[in-house]
Amino acid sequence: MCGFCTDHGVERAFAIGAYPFATPHTRPPQLSCHSPSLQVLAEVPFLKNSADVPAGMSAVLEHGLTEHGMAALSLWAQVPHYVAALSYPAAAAALVSAVQMVAGLVVDVSDLVSEAQQQRERIDQLVSANPEHLEMVRQLERLFDEAVKSGQIDARAETPASGDAIAAEIERFLREEMGRDNK
Repeated sequence: MCGFCTDHGVERAFAIGAYPFATPHTRPPQLSCHSPSLQVLAEVPFLKNSADVPAGMSAVLEHGLTEHGMAALSLWAQVPHYVAALSYPAAAAALVSAVQMVAGLVVDVSDLVSEAQQQRERIDQLVSANPEHLEMVRQLERLFDEAVKSGQIDARAETPASGDAIAAEIERFLREEMGRDNK
């Protein structure tokens, strides 16, 4: 693959994906990224991810492409865990928009945005019909909004500032909620 890319003058490569996360469907999908190149990471505004775990083919390709002088970047969207089994056009639109921004491309995402709005309305109806689901989404919204307010998520860039900080905020919120239930 790296030889093919070199032979054909490829300068940049992108991988995109999504993962389930405790985030509400009522807020914009947050994006994270990873690359073996510190220079590539410095050029993008997304949350930087790093994990020492068995990697997939995307990470192997990133390393190989980087070693061959190509900028390789993987972009990931957080998808609400309660809809992770569905297609999620809001994440697709966010990912395509991010690739557009980083690569300087122009791609029409209006159909994805329209699909995302339709799906949002369907999910809103399903959630509002179940008090437990409604309360779960409200809690996720409070966590998200608190993270924005505290600067852990930059609402303008729609990217989290720190995964560890968000996890700490979720843990703090859950401890407070458990403390209220025990009173």
